[in-house]
Amino acid sequence: MVKTNRLEGLKYLKNQKLPVPDFLIVKSISVLNDKFFNKQAPFGWTLRTCKKSGQDEISLFYKNNISLYILKKTLFNRLNKYSDEFYVVYPSWDFDFSFNILKTRYEYIIEGEMGSQKVISSGIKNPNFTIIVNSQDLRIKFLQSNLIPKIRTGIFRALKLLAKNIYLKTYYTEVVITKEKQLYFYEFRDIERL
Repeated sequence: MVKTNRLEGLKYLKNQKLPVPDFLIVKSISVLNDKFFNKQAPFGWTLRTCKKSGQDEISLFYKNNISLYILKKTLFNRLNKYSDEFYVVYPSWDFDFSFNILKTRYEYIIEGEMGSQKVISSGIKNPNFTIIVNSQDLRIKFLQSNLIPKIRTGIFRALKLLAKNIYLKTYYTEVVITKEKQLYFYEFRDIERL
């Protein structure tokens, strides 16, 4: 089994002062009445599954951009059906582009897509852009295609935050830049602890 622990990664990002979505952990039906659900969510809600064991949290059930009614109904049904799961929920966003970053000892390997990068992380599609950046000085080592300025700016915005706040040798993270120009980290794994 692989220790992926989605919630631990999200909490780590937050503790390192990186921008993460404002999230709620849902482990029981009683939480469905939490005031958290009064938040504005103009693009709906996101629901992500976590395993209580923190193991093998890859390709689990998720929903994006769903109404509050569907979110609560889905949570109610799944909490009653799957005793080995709990959920992280947060307001969805309007993707502009997103990307995965794999940090190795000497470089950042970035693969991304306009809109959601889920098709990349699930292996359905090749990335729209790939860039490799030296982790010591943030200089580009490889560029698969010309990056439009907003993508280049978004990538380097994320890399500067990571370089300033994360001191691990190897890790994996997922990043979104919204159409409102907000940046969020929403997935993180310490590769050495897998």
